[in-house]
Amino acid sequence: MIDLNKLAAELHDAAVEKGFWAVDDAEEKHVAKMHSELSEAVQEDRCGRPMLYVDDIEVMDKITDPAQFDGRKPEGVAAELADFVMMVLDWAKARDEMIASPSEVFVSGNADDITDALLPHLVNNLHEGIALVHNDWVPCPAVQFAFMTHFVDLWLRARGVDLWQVVSLKMEYNKSRPKLHGRLY
Repeated sequence: MIDLNKLAAELHDAAVEKGFWAVDDAEEKHVAKMHSELSEAVQEDRCGRPMLYVDDIEVMDKITDPAQFDGRKPEGVAAELADFVMMVLDWAKARDEMIASPSEVFVSGNADDITDALLPHLVNNLHEGIALVHNDWVPCPAVQFAFMTHFVDLWLRARGVDLWQVVSLKMEYNKSRPKLHGRLY
């Protein structure tokens, strides 16, 4: 089982090192970027692209074996959702929130509602989750962070993609990127 709080600390440290939390209105910009990652996932889906691929070669290859990425940037719905989860965990650490373990939160219920959902349904729920935390509308943000993370994990697993493997690929790729990944924020 992944230690989400340990991963959140690692992701937050990397984001601080890259300068993402040193910009003006960092949290507002972070929230906007999370929404953007979800929109990018929908765009990948709308275009009918593979769940995971690289596009820095002549032919868009569907790649699911991490060894084949060879430092290239992961793309696709899974990569965008991994970016979102990475940002959720980073945000939790920036807010000094502990993330509840999925086993603490999901003791019963039917996961089919999530795993069978179309991507737009999942994304709409994730947008709502961001708003609940950002506007302080939930009594326990740790649970909301766990919900968002777990829902993405369940949804991707139902499609044969290991979220944590994609997160690992994205983290490795991001190490080579410049401060702020070459952007303003």
